[in-house]
Amino acid sequence: MPILPGENVGPYRIIEQLGSGGMATVFKAYHASLDRYVAIKVLHPAFKQDPQFFERFKREARIVANLEHPNIIPVYDFNEHHGEPYLVMRFIEGDTLKAKMSHEPMPRSQILRLMRPVCQALAYAHQQGVLHRDIKPSNIMLTSSDSVFLTDFGLARMVQAGESTLSQDMMVGTPQYISPEQAQGLKELDGRTDIYSLGVVLYEMLTGRVPFNADTPFATIHDHIYAPLPLPSDINPKIEPAVERLLLKALAKNPADRFATVTDLLNALENTLAAPAAPIPAAASAPIPAKKGVPWWVWAGSAALILLVAAGLVLGGLLLRARRNAPPVSRPPAEQAELPPANSDAPPQPAPPVEQAKLPPDETAPEQPGTASAEELARQANQAVRNQNMAEAVGLYERAIAADPHYLPAYFGLSLAQRAQGQHEASMAALQQAVDNNPAQAAAWARLGEGQLFFERNPTAALDSLTKAAELEPDNATLVAGQAIALTQLNRPTEAKTAIDRALALEPDSPEVHLANAYYLKQQGNRLAALREVRQIIQNNAASPLLKERARELLGQLGG
Repeated sequence: MPILPGENVGPYRIIEQLGSGGMATVFKAYHASLDRYVAIKVLHPAFKQDPQFFERFKREARIVANLEHPNIIPVYDFNEHHGEPYLVMRFIEGDTLKAKMSHEPMPRSQILRLMRPVCQALAYAHQQGVLHRDIKPSNIMLTSSDSVFLTDFGLARMVQAGESTLSQDMMVGTPQYISPEQAQGLKELDGRTDIYSLGVVLYEMLTGRVPFNADTPFATIHDHIYAPLPLPSDINPKIEPAVERLLLKALAKNPADRFATVTDLLNALENTLAAPAAPIPAAASAPIPAKKGVPWWVWAGSAALILLVAAGLVLGGLLLRARRNAPPVSRPPAEQAELPPANSDAPPQPAPPVEQAKLPPDETAPEQPGTASAEELARQANQAVRNQNMAEAVGLYERAIAADPHYLPAYFGLSLAQRAQGQHEASMAALQQAVDNNPAQAAAWARLGEGQLFFERNPTAALDSLTKAAELEPDNATLVAGQAIALTQLNRPTEAKTAIDRALALEPDSPEVHLANAYYLKQQGNRLAALREVRQIIQNNAASPLLKERARELLGQLGG
């Protein structure tokens, strides 16, 4: 049952809801006995299904409540309300750093002013043995008096503390800011995982964009683990070499190559950003087009593929769980993973220099006969897609599949390249082949299901495929949302509504889930409610451009 304004949560009177995320809903409340406003974060209702969760939650909450630093929002209290755990924190009148960012580089003096207190707060927490695990602009609060606070300390760890299916499967961290080791699901983390996430925030402040932001969370996570970092100076030519070196070190794939402590990072920031900026030569002052990071399957290389991906986007957001279950991918030597396996005691190997993994513009690495890996062949196919040479891309994708029948990106790229050539039957056959060779991979079943749903217009077959995917990923809200769309098209509204309610319980803020709800509401004749859902997706910064395009199509059908 939702918490409403005017309701009491313990001794706190709820005033209004401030926001909602995948892990908690935030309320402004009034504490009468102390005559002060507080912020209350009520964790997801699904956690109360685990009878042991609250005890673990209390243990983690006590640790966070002991953090006392002028730039950390303090935790005053914690308890449960109708079985749902909640945290009580200081109420801050202000806005987040995310709301202040304008997709343009920020002044050096402003970056340093904001990052000093954040680094100091993080360094203090690390000294107390507490990691943040979810550093991002929306967790940095700014007040009208120029105070800076780091919030949601330990919330990700609290969520992960439970043994419920939800807490086990939930990806802890935000895809655009997650560290490679956190993305791989490694349990033994240290302060360097927060340093990486803080490095992403710095990268965004200095360039106006995050380094990796692909069309799906899964693709973004993959890029953090494997893709070379886009050079900051390619995006913002005013970035000096010393500042670029700082970002490259903070964002090294291998934790051993990063700054050892947040204090070391702060000292480097003071030395580079506090010094006067070096003049930029006239030849370098002209704007240089940003080199946009290409997702691992590089669908966006042509307009035709973009339209195809837009049609099949709804189920594209498989989370890291599918990656964890997938067989290891083979990579060329320059891009071998720098982290040891989770159960290995071996020290991490040094990361190769950036230049070893970087290809010249518009060129691909020379192939040695018989030695090219599946990933290298797929990369060459991606380049062929960018060059609009679909026939060459098809051949390369087929060779990649022959080299490694378990490398799913090659199947997905092959399917889309064939569809761009008008080979619709071959395109679907490639997705069926992916399932035949990888029957235990939810991603394969999901992609087959989306093809059946949006291209073949066969909701019966799609529902069967998506059900198999959901059996492998039972708590994946995106898959449940896909089932709901198929059920809606099959005119099974009761089952569709049940699926939507379950998906909303799993991930209430998922734009894919809200799109499924919009389809359902449209079918039920509730045009105004469907319009509200669609407009919410279009205005949602977390929704990808392709998902928004799908929502705009539905908006047109609704006459909005």
